Formats: sequence, C-alpha cells, structure tokens
Amino acid sequence: MVKRLQTQQESLYGLPQPTVNQFPTPVVARRDPTVADTGYILGQIWVNKVTATFFGLGSVSGGATWLSLGGSLTPAVASLTTGAAATSTLLAGNVWSATGSNAAIDLVLTPKGVGGVQVSTGALTVTAGNIVATLGNIIATAGNVEIATAGDGLQVAEGVNGRMGTSVLVAGTRAIAIASVGANTRVFLSRSALNASPALGFLTADTSVPGTLTVNSYDATGVLAATDVSRFNYLCIEAI
Repeated sequence: MVKRLQTQQESLYGLPQPTVNQFPTPVVARRDPTVADTGYILGQIWVNKVTATFFGLGSVSGGATWLSLGGSLTPAVASLTTGAAATSTLLAGNVWSATGSNAAIDLVLTPKGVGGVQVSTGALTVTAGNIVATLGNIIATAGNVEIATAGDGLQVAEGVNGRMGTSVLVAGTRAIAIASVGANTRVFLSRSALNASPALGFLTADTSVPGTLTVNSYDATGVLAATDVSRFNYLCIEAI
C-alpha cells in the first residue's frame, strides 16, 4: 500500500537563493490513488504504472481528491454531478456510479491521450443540445442510427462541395464539382421539376472521375437525351 502520512518536500541549494523548494517526485504505484492517500501537497502527481494513468491531487478536505489526468488507456472525467437525492461514487480510475432516488448524472468529459468516451451499457442521452464531432466521426460499430420521432429527420448541408443538392440538366447532362466523391460514392437521384422538357430521359450518376458527379439523361435506346433540361436532386453517400 502506498500512503504517505506527512508531506516530504525536498530543497535545493544554489544561488542567488540559498535554498529553493523542489516539487515532490511523482508517486509511482501499481494502483490508483484513493481518498485515504493523504498527506501530499496539492498538485502531487500519482502514476499507476499498470494502467499508464496519471492523477493529480486537487483537494485534501475530508479526504484526498485525486483528479484523473488521463493516460494512454483511458480518458479523464473532468467532473460529475448527480440529480437531487443521488450520490456519485468514483469506483476506480475514471469509472463512476450513481445511486439514489434520482440517479441522473451530468458529465463534463475531457478525453485525454488516445482514449475516448465510452458507454458500455445503457444509452448516452442528450435531452437538450447536440452531440458534436468537430473532428473525426460518430460511429455505430454494432448498431444503427435511428430517428425515433416522427417529424424529425436527417439534415445535410448543401452548398459548394455539398454531398446533397439540386441542379438542372443542360442538353441532358450536368457535371457537379464535389471534392469528396469517388469510386465508392453511391448517388441517389430524383427529378424535381420538368422545366418544360419536350422529352425526358432516364437519369444516371457517374463518379468515376474523382471530385466530380456527372448526371446524364438517356433515352430508351441509350442515347443522350439532349432535350432533357429538367431539375433533379442528388444525395451522395460513401460506401465503407
């Protein structure tokens, strides 16, 4: 058991000051610190060499409060609060639990290292606000993306390089610059307006040229329908 009952702070001798306080050496142990590991100065570093996780001493009021600073295996939980009449408990590392008549938990999460935020059972529910991926992706490895409320739907930004949009055929063809499309892009087309076209063809999508979506209209014999000037909608989805 690693437990220090009195703070030990070393001093250095030198110039111009005769003695200079030296920050204490990090504690290296085979476990995480607990509330019983007291007697250290605030800011003391603790390293669990088994899980490669770092902790810092943030408070000693009523017992030691060690804050996870992250590591190579797990993310850090910056703070955790519970609803009324509930109690939050740090089980080990970054694992928390809540009990009581109202065990709702509000989390402020700060992932460190190569870790992430993981929900092993149950659900991650956002009652107000958004789940935002500023960089990277939101991935469902063994599940589905569900829109469970009628009236809600998928929203996709349109504009320059947009993977969804609308355009008009010119003499039966249209090339649209979309930087991210390529051989693995699947395109869904629908005609939205006839635009008084004297003859309509069958719409096809071609992404064989990287960065370009080409929509053509062909008649029943496979000839380009040059009189087709209709408007169409497109949606591009990448296959993985």
